Amino acid sequence: MKKITSFSLLIITITIISCDNEPVTVPDDFTASQGTYMGVVHLAYGDNDGQAIVYRFNENNAQWEEISWTWSTQWDDNGWLLPDNRLIAGKEYRYKMQIYAEGQGDEFSDYSREITGYAFKADPVEISSLNRQNDGSLEITINWTNPNDLLEINNLQDINYDIYRTEDGNYSDFSLIKTLNEVVYNTSDINYDWSYTDTDYSLEPSRSYSYKIATRYMYDFVDSNGSYRDYNEYSVDGEPADDEGAGTGNGGNPVVEYTTSDLGQVLTASSGVIEDIEEKLVDNTLYLGAITDADLYGKPALYEFNGSSWQNVWGTVPDVEFGRVNFAISNTGSYLAGINDSLSVFRWDGSAWSENMTPDNLGQEDSPAAVSIEVLDNELYMAVEQHPDYNLQVMKYNGSTWDTVGGDGNGIIASGSIFETKLKTISGTLYLHYIIDDVLYIKHLEGSTWTTDLTWGQEWLNDIELVKTGTQLYFSSGSASTDFDGGVYRVDNTTTVTNLIPDDHETWFTLGAFDLTANSDGELIVASMKYEYEDESQTSLVSYPHLNVYDGTEWKTISGDFTDGVPPVALSAIGNDVYYIYGDVTTVNAANDPSAIKLKKLTKQR
Repeated sequence: MKKITSFSLLIITITIISCDNEPVTVPDDFTASQGTYMGVVHLAYGDNDGQAIVYRFNENNAQWEEISWTWSTQWDDNGWLLPDNRLIAGKEYRYKMQIYAEGQGDEFSDYSREITGYAFKADPVEISSLNRQNDGSLEITINWTNPNDLLEINNLQDINYDIYRTEDGNYSDFSLIKTLNEVVYNTSDINYDWSYTDTDYSLEPSRSYSYKIATRYMYDFVDSNGSYRDYNEYSVDGEPADDEGAGTGNGGNPVVEYTTSDLGQVLTASSGVIEDIEEKLVDNTLYLGAITDADLYGKPALYEFNGSSWQNVWGTVPDVEFGRVNFAISNTGSYLAGINDSLSVFRWDGSAWSENMTPDNLGQEDSPAAVSIEVLDNELYMAVEQHPDYNLQVMKYNGSTWDTVGGDGNGIIASGSIFETKLKTISGTLYLHYIIDDVLYIKHLEGSTWTTDLTWGQEWLNDIELVKTGTQLYFSSGSASTDFDGGVYRVDNTTTVTNLIPDDHETWFTLGAFDLTANSDGELIVASMKYEYEDESQTSLVSYPHLNVYDGTEWKTISGDFTDGVPPVALSAIGNDVYYIYGDVTTVNAANDPSAIKLKKLTKQR
């Protein structure tokens, strides 16, 4: 009986203790949101007689950290104690909790089961297209789509789309240009497709532009004290999208990077202005001829570039004045020809000028209307158009007299009102071009015969320049009329050409070509005039020369600042380096004619 009584008493004692010290209940309905809230993890648990203590696992120190004591059964974790005090969107966080109930047993419940939760992670918006429109001023329309499903987001208030722009592929220098906002009243009504047209006055058709869209989601949350917090921000940066319209014929070109070396002043007029310049590349040595001290006519000058500076070739000049410069270079000296009242031809042997070498059959009464000289195999050739019959001949100097080259029995190649007569040696071949009645003729010399490369009609051609890469012949033209834009042309056969300048070129190829050259990669480089608005008022335009490269498929603008230049302009390429010769804008007179010529070397970046 004593054993039974003792056992019964023990049971009674345990029962009494259990009733007096009931442990705090461990929560079994503790939940965390799975990406249905912006910027926070929404935590919730059921009713409990006690205060919740919530813990989040810190991966940085492998410790459980207490993040809240709260009586609230629903609240949001926005990242307190984490770096920057914010959650990483889409990253899973581990949580557990206890209940503290004062006066109930040990006062702390056991830990709840461990759960995970994460905040919504948004993908960047996608720029679907960039459309360029150039109708006097450039406009670029950006279209984009928000790829995220936002229907189930519980705390979203606003969406801001920040539009950024940069030029010439410089992704490190994006600038905010516009913000578009959508207030979210109901997530089922969110607009996912957006468009904006960039009409900034500073947009230049010759430049390329890139855009990106940063999305800022504005959200609210409730802290563990039950306090409401609104307009917190979750930002998602977008990927850059390049203006694919640039360089495809609709008003602008992408930029190709060149390093600019300013090689300073080439020459300056002692009085008057620089009337005309002409560059020639002979055995990779660059020469520049000019007419200086000009009013209507001026003094000829010739300079040679030694790789770092210019040397004056002609220590003196004959007592003549010309309106255009005509010079040629051989291994025995240099030549000068020109027309004022009559034709004059001279040779400089390095120390003195010869007597006038004008052919005897070109007297004062038959003064030529046009002249051009060139050297082939160290022999001097001259193209002349003679009055009164307007006959075009090419002559070769044999050391004492002139012999006609090619043509009919009298050496006549063409007759009529002849313009733009010029000889040029290209890769060991002598070319001749001229214009009669708006028809351009290009020929080359084969032995003693002039072979036709092109006969092509076009009004208002002016300042023709020939270039050859491999077997392909090209030429450029300026413009003698506002009704003609000039161009850069590929000779397809003896009667047809293809203009390589796209139709929409209003601001980057104006007034036609100033000069044309080709580099060792076979790319064409053209100098033309660029126009842009001077300021935001868009009431006045400024213009300056600039350079563009054709790589066989598209035009690209050479990087650099060319606003310090004015015509006249000349170009030559040595290897892939471009030598850009131009008038100094700081020396122009009231007619915008410069009195000084400068040089820049442009080195292609590889």
